[in-house]
Amino acid sequence: MAERTIVAITGASSGIGAVFARKLAAEHDLLLVARRQERLEALGAELREIYGTNIEVLSADLAEETALARVAELLRHMEKYPRRRRSAETDEQEAYVRAWTERAPNVDT
Repeated sequence: MAERTIVAITGASSGIGAVFARKLAAEHDLLLVARRQERLEALGAELREIYGTNIEVLSADLAEETALARVAELLRHMEKYPRRRRSAETDEQEAYVRAWTERAPNVDT
C-alpha cells in the first residue's frame, strides 16, 4: 500500500472538478482551486465532514502568475501533513483518472 497523496483539483467549485473532488476525497488530501470562494468553502466543508480528509481551498484565477505561486506554496505546506495509507480501491480510482485524462483533448486557453 502506498501513502496517501495530495491531489490538486482546478475548477473544483463546480462541474467535473467538483465531481473529481467528491470521488477522490475518501483516499486523498485535496487542494481545491477555483475562482468562486463560497463554493470552494462549501465543498471543502462537505468533504471534510463526510471523509475527515485534509482539504485546503484556494480562490484563484490560474491565468495569473501570482495565483500559480500560491498553489505551489500551498502544495509545499500540504506535504507536511501526516500521511495515511490508502486502499486498493484508490489505485483503481487513480487508474480511472489517468485513463480519462489521457483521452481528454488538449485545450489551449
